[in-house]
Amino acid sequence: MRSWLIWIPVLLAAGIAGGIKFAHVRQDLAGQREAINEQWNAVSEALDRRAELVMELAESAKHGSRLHDRIVRDLSTARAALSSALTPVEKISANARISAEVAKLLASSEGDPTLRKDEEFQRVQDELGDQDNEVAVARRKYNESLERYNTSIQMFPDNVVAGVSRFGRIDAYFTTEGGPPIPKGQF
Repeated sequence: MRSWLIWIPVLLAAGIAGGIKFAHVRQDLAGQREAINEQWNAVSEALDRRAELVMELAESAKHGSRLHDRIVRDLSTARAALSSALTPVEKISANARISAEVAKLLASSEGDPTLRKDEEFQRVQDELGDQDNEVAVARRKYNESLERYNTSIQMFPDNVVAGVSRFGRIDAYFTTEGGPPIPKGQF
């Protein structure tokens, strides 16, 4: 009977330590998930600003060419998709469409001597380059937050706490060229 009395404080201490560790890990995972949301907001704002500059660039390039009119129309459609996107995956996909249309616009402007000399077009193009850099930095920080979180929920004891607390993997990675996100389970 006395041997059981010795183990009660040990088991109680182990239970308390385990509970404290569980709470700490859960709090850390919640903080990481919030960091992902904050980083995504930065990406989203940078993408929205980029979309505004893209439309400004398209408007400054508009000078009656049917090719430019089609590109401007396609850019407007892609920007509308970006504005109405609700999830990171949708927003990333819409951004990829915008990037493809910008590439068409810039390629068509290369052969247009009027646009190459147009100061407004050149100014907006420079601003767009700066904004692309801001998007790249925000995207990198977002991806790093995702990577840290996804790694944490796979490591012991975080994986146990993540499973019990329903912290799931987030796979809305932003690829280098703004392509589609990596599908779940493709590692």
